[in-house]
Amino acid sequence: MEGASCLALESSAFRPAHTLYDLPLSWRQSGTRALKSLAASPSCSLQADKVPDNLSSFGKPFRNLHWVHATPSVSLQRSQPEREAIVSQKYLGRSIVSTRASSEWVQDVEKISLETAVIDIKEWIHAVYVFTRPYTILGTTLQAFSASLLAVSSTATPLSTFLIRFLQACVAAVCVNIFTSGINEIVDVNLDKINKPYLPLPSGRLSMATAMLLVGMCAILSVCIGVSAGSKPLLSMVAVGLICGTGYSIPLPFLHWKNNSISAILCILSYWTFGRQLGFFLHMQSNTLGSSLALTKPFLLSMVMVSSFAIVTGISKDICDIDGDKQFGIKTFSVQIGGKRVFWLCIGIIQALYAAVIIMGLTSQVLWSKVIIVSCHSILSFVLWFRATRYNVQNKGEMYDFYMFVWKLFYLEHLLIPLLQ
Repeated sequence: MEGASCLALESSAFRPAHTLYDLPLSWRQSGTRALKSLAASPSCSLQADKVPDNLSSFGKPFRNLHWVHATPSVSLQRSQPEREAIVSQKYLGRSIVSTRASSEWVQDVEKISLETAVIDIKEWIHAVYVFTRPYTILGTTLQAFSASLLAVSSTATPLSTFLIRFLQACVAAVCVNIFTSGINEIVDVNLDKINKPYLPLPSGRLSMATAMLLVGMCAILSVCIGVSAGSKPLLSMVAVGLICGTGYSIPLPFLHWKNNSISAILCILSYWTFGRQLGFFLHMQSNTLGSSLALTKPFLLSMVMVSSFAIVTGISKDICDIDGDKQFGIKTFSVQIGGKRVFWLCIGIIQALYAAVIIMGLTSQVLWSKVIIVSCHSILSFVLWFRATRYNVQNKGEMYDFYMFVWKLFYLEHLLIPLLQ
């Protein structure tokens, strides 16, 4: 029978439960149709040989895959109220077991259909969440918060005014962030089938139409916020972000800057440092606080910090993607000089940044600021070196772990730099 892909009739014990998150939507829908047919038809049976034995090729381990078990070689007859039928379904750790007559069987099937619909909605929300790259959104939010604190020069500014302007900058930047990362995933969907097959688009958990709609809406919303806020720095930040995001990913003449290692780094550096960090600072200082523009020493240090992490994140993310980048002719630093050299280059850049911050901290005239800045960055420097000596550059999983560790260091810097006095 068609639709038996996610159902099986067996005389032996149930097969182990697997995850549903990476299961194609058509399988779940066909499974629901099969259950309904099983309840409605006078005689219906499903064949176990239609179910693939090896599910590892679909990515993460499967959970919530339900199986049907019945007496061997016996069709399920609605005219036999005493027939035995067991439906086991692992949805969110719950189990439905029934040995019932036909009317109750239909109720069970309808309950399964409803729970399948709920699971589908949750999976779609999860796919959208992953598509937006939440770890970059957190970085953008903390960057906006840090730059706003650095811009504070007057306590007379009402807190409500400060928060409104901060939220305008933060939401606009997050929308640009989703646009830039989303358009990159849309363009690189074939490349990601090799490098990152678990992502929503290459795995089929999110449709291309939905992704394009989300990206377009975020671009429009960011422009609307920039215009309505009446802030030239904010609108400039949005414009720089949209231009950089488009030029970085779109494969058109004079664009597709990610195809060259130098242009890719310059693009990321321009937006992170001058688009976002400077844009946040000028937006908050000139439009919210009403003070004259002043680039303070802590802010200039924050520019160096953001530039350093822009370079490190920009080149470290490609260490895991060497195979696919080589196949598609993308000349990243990892492809050109090797993943190991890029890894130690990243370590060197961050350690040099920490040394500069420690020196700046030692010159501080405020004791508590000096103690916090020097001690925290000394500890971070040691932890980074300790972890670096234990990473296996040839292991993609460990290199992804290193990439996410760099983001955590980036988060911490946004919390520490405003403490420099």
